[in-house]
Amino acid sequence: MVGIMKKKPQQQRAEQTVEYISEAAIQLLDTQKQPEFTTNHIAQRAGVSIGTLYRYFPDKSSVIRHVVRQETKNAHLRVLEMIRTSKASNAESLLCELAEFWGRPFQDRALVVHQIREIAKADYEIVAAVKAARREVVLELHKRIVA
Repeated sequence: MVGIMKKKPQQQRAEQTVEYISEAAIQLLDTQKQPEFTTNHIAQRAGVSIGTLYRYFPDKSSVIRHVVRQETKNAHLRVLEMIRTSKASNAESLLCELAEFWGRPFQDRALVVHQIREIAKADYEIVAAVKAARREVVLELHKRIVA
């Protein structure tokens, strides 16, 4: 599979630009069907030039895959942290807390969550990363519940 990003941001300002582009794509996914917006729409929403967007991403699908992968990674880390720091006193409470926590990705933007899941299903690398993350979460839950 072709890499997601053409150029990795090296400076804080460049990282912030990539974040603006990512957030713009999330906002557009939340309001429109994925095929109905373009890189021009993303750049305009992000407040950057189309050239700036293309400096980091070769096309719209790369922006979207970047968003999916970042959210998958961030969700995984948040879940592990939640499990490790939970004050739940028993397995049932911990699992209920986990279920509630897991339902809050993308700041409760349901359309985004639906579209991200559909996109993720079609990307082998994302599917593999999700499976690995699930295994790690299950192992962490096991350690916490058995302990």
